[in-house]
Amino acid sequence: MVWLKNLCSQPLARRLALVVLTLLPFAAMARLVHVYAVDTPFNDDWTFLEDWMKWKQGLLSVGDLFSAHMEHRVTVARALALLGHWIGGSDLRWQNAYTILLLLGMGWNLVHVLRRTSGRTFEQSWLPLVLMSAALFCSIQWQGLLWPILFEAYIPVFSLTLCLRIWLSEVKPWNALAISVLAVLAGMWSFGNGLISWVLVPALFWLCRADLSLRQRWQLTGVWFACAVTSGVLYSMNFGNAAPSQFSYGQGSEVTAGHSVTEFLRHLSGAPRFITALLGSHLSRGLHLDNLEVAEAAGWLSLAVFGIALAELWRGRKDAAWVRTLVPWLLLGLFSIGTAVLIAAGRLWLSKSGTLAITVRYVSHAIPLTVALIALMWIIGRRWAERTPALRLPGGVAVGALFMLLLSQWVYGAQHMRLWQESRLQGRALLLFAKLLPNSDALGPVAADGAYCQKLALEMDKLDMMSPSLMDSLKLSRFKVIREDLPQQRARFDELLVKSDGTMHATGYAELPSGRPADLVLFTTRSGSNQETIFAMGVLESVPRYLYYSTKRDREFLAIPSYTPEWTARWLGPLTTFSVPKQDSEIDAWALDVDKMRVYRIADDRLRGSTKFPKGLFPNSDR
Repeated sequence: MVWLKNLCSQPLARRLALVVLTLLPFAAMARLVHVYAVDTPFNDDWTFLEDWMKWKQGLLSVGDLFSAHMEHRVTVARALALLGHWIGGSDLRWQNAYTILLLLGMGWNLVHVLRRTSGRTFEQSWLPLVLMSAALFCSIQWQGLLWPILFEAYIPVFSLTLCLRIWLSEVKPWNALAISVLAVLAGMWSFGNGLISWVLVPALFWLCRADLSLRQRWQLTGVWFACAVTSGVLYSMNFGNAAPSQFSYGQGSEVTAGHSVTEFLRHLSGAPRFITALLGSHLSRGLHLDNLEVAEAAGWLSLAVFGIALAELWRGRKDAAWVRTLVPWLLLGLFSIGTAVLIAAGRLWLSKSGTLAITVRYVSHAIPLTVALIALMWIIGRRWAERTPALRLPGGVAVGALFMLLLSQWVYGAQHMRLWQESRLQGRALLLFAKLLPNSDALGPVAADGAYCQKLALEMDKLDMMSPSLMDSLKLSRFKVIREDLPQQRARFDELLVKSDGTMHATGYAELPSGRPADLVLFTTRSGSNQETIFAMGVLESVPRYLYYSTKRDREFLAIPSYTPEWTARWLGPLTTFSVPKQDSEIDAWALDVDKMRVYRIADDRLRGSTKFPKGLFPNSDR
């Protein structure tokens, strides 16, 4: 190890090692997205797919792109989604790539901001950069990283970090203003919280540009104000919700912003809890404690630290260099806090207990505050430590505690990324049968409204936009058939029951050779030519299935008795039935791997020792 020590003592090697250490969280996040992202639509993704269908049919209008999606105008995000389809066809993972690029851009902007505000070299500021990187790219935001449409929520904060970087650089003020206007417009026309930047950015040319005269600042402010008012008026025109009711909490075509604010004022007493829980939601998982309570505590602590930074700004308000150092980071923190307030204004009325605040898709909105606090506490802490060296020890303890907390969120987030993949593959498998389903209820895990989802899937299939294309028949030969039984420690077909109401129920478990649960369990009958025909399918009722509901409130799967296929890959309950087999038909069960389009035979171990379909109801069929 001596050679390694000697190598790292060299300036170039040391710099390279620090660069690798700083980029390690980004590389880990990008790798996790590459492994677990699934090319299949889920819930709100269908609203962007409607744009693509209209585009393919030549029916897409400019008005469609500018239409309101609840409280948001997502024009830029919609245009980027269409660009992704133009480049990559049906593959939705182009939108995941946008998320990665936006996060990388944010990180790069913040590196420059830290260098400009702290006056420290990269080697001197590696510790806060590593912590900021660990927070910014953390896998705890797994829904933001893996849910394609959510790239839209990263555009406004990227736009703000670009503004911070521009105004701290040597760019001429009017050029900086033009770039900032374009960046904020892109943010506000991608997600509603982009509007906050119109309020925050003026502080940059008032407080962070000593080279500007008072007259220049007022001129910049006047132009900025005119742009803000004009864009705000355009944003609010014809603001009736155009998103389908099932994707707008049943609010239909009304102006949902007005409804939400009215309800927010009625439920105002619950706002502090909602806002603080949201701000701490990315620091509350995987700790064997109540997610909501820990999130509230983390949120209040974050606000307290932010208050300390504001107090330091006030104390040093006459020092222009000190003000210029703190203001950009305070603006980044205020963006998170303002976003939390806006989310509370729009969604507080939907949550009786406040748990909606810790919904995983909101986690990404809280992370900029933590990133800002890391920079602020490093800058302020160094100043304090120069005056009081005894503070170095508690400061080191705080850094270690934050690092361990972030590490726990990384582990928890990575586990749920795997579960997200399993759940989304199950959704892709269900979509395969969209043409053949007796009703749309089975598509519940794919979208909030199965009928709407089925309608769009059928339209997309006609336009050759579905990947894979929908099944036209129930022949098992559509898949590559592996006839050798899976080992019983992986899969077993235990029981087939027919209830008195005519519904079929089956029990068993099925884990694929890859180690993940089967995407669906298919039940077939054999004809005289040994041709298998699917008569029913079963959805696994274990962890992957539950993940659909975890978009409302995620669960820590800590009570699993044993991590075995009998638990993690079991199926229970009613089957979706396409037809009723003839009496004495030979029955087989198959585990579907939709990613490889393969089916594997499941060992038949039914309690009654028969491989045939029952002639009538079992005596105990109602148990």
